[in-house]
Amino acid sequence: MRRISLLLEKISRSLNKDRYIKEAVLGVIKEFAHIELEDTDIALKDGILYVETTSGRKNEIALKEKEVISNLKNSHNINIVRVLYK
Repeated sequence: MRRISLLLEKISRSLNKDRYIKEAVLGVIKEFAHIELEDTDIALKDGILYVETTSGRKNEIALKEKEVISNLKNSHNINIVRVLYK
């Protein structure tokens, strides 16, 4: 029984970490590109940030991409290697 509770605790911590990362990414995009995205509009996997939104928003984010990546790395310790737009 104790093993199950430890497993559930690890899963919970992992899910909270993912939520923190998404909130940090959304906040930095809002700060630099002045665009509000939903948490369903972004995904982060293996250092690649996937953004799915309208073409106008994609262009605004692309213009500020370096600043967004730099701020995420320096302030939040989130390493993004590349941004892909869908």
